Amino acid sequence: MIRVDRHPAPKNFERDVQEPGLRWLENPNNRTKPRPRDYWKHCRDDLERQFESRCGYAATWISSGYTDHFVSWSRCKSCNEHHRAYEWENLRWMAPELNSLKSDHEILDPFEVQDSWFDIHLPSLRLRMTDAIPVEHRGTAERTLQVLKLESGPLVRKWRQAELRLFANGTSLSEIMHRTPLLGRALEQLFAASPEDLEPEQLRFRTDLEARRRHAATQHQAPPRRP
Repeated sequence: MIRVDRHPAPKNFERDVQEPGLRWLENPNNRTKPRPRDYWKHCRDDLERQFESRCGYAATWISSGYTDHFVSWSRCKSCNEHHRAYEWENLRWMAPELNSLKSDHEILDPFEVQDSWFDIHLPSLRLRMTDAIPVEHRGTAERTLQVLKLESGPLVRKWRQAELRLFANGTSLSEIMHRTPLLGRALEQLFAASPEDLEPEQLRFRTDLEARRRHAATQHQAPPRRP
C-alpha cells in the first residue's frame, strides 16, 4: 500500500450519485435490500483517476477496477449510517478479487497509509511492513496483509511478476514506478546499491536483470539499412 491523495468529489457527484442514492434510502424497506449499483457508474472514471488506475490496496496498476465502499454496506446498516454508501469520501478503487476478500474486515485505509509504511523485498517480491508504521496502526496493518493476502498471495505475486517481466523486457524504471510504485522503488534501490552492500542472491538477481534488459535492448534495435 502507498499514500493516495484525496480528490474533491466530482462536479456532478451530488446530482448523479448522492441525491438518487439518498432518495432510494428514504424508503425504509430499501435499507435491507441490495443497493442499486447504477448510481456509482457516474463517478467510476473519477474514482479510477484518483487512484491513478492502481488498486488502492495492492498499489498496482489494474486493467479493470471495482468501486469499493471502505465502510461496507453491512457495517453502514449496523451503525445506522446508511447514507455513507453514497458519500464520495467512502469510495475506494480496488481490484475485484481483493474486494471479495475484504468483506467486512477492518483494514487500513489507503488515504491514511504513508509512503514509508511498506516496501517490497527483492528478489522474493514479498511485501513487508516497515518500522515507520506507528504502533497504533501495526495491528491493523498486519490484519490488512493477512486478509487481502498482500504479502505474497498468488494474485499479488502474479501482478508483481508481470511488472518485473516488463522491466526485464525493457520498460523504463519510471514507468514501473508509476504502475507499481513499491516495486519501482525496490528496483531503484537495488540498482543504486554498491555490489558489496548486496547479498549474493540479490547481486545475482541484479546481474540477471541487467543481462535481460541488455538482450531486450538489442532485440528492439532496428536492423541496419542495406546500402
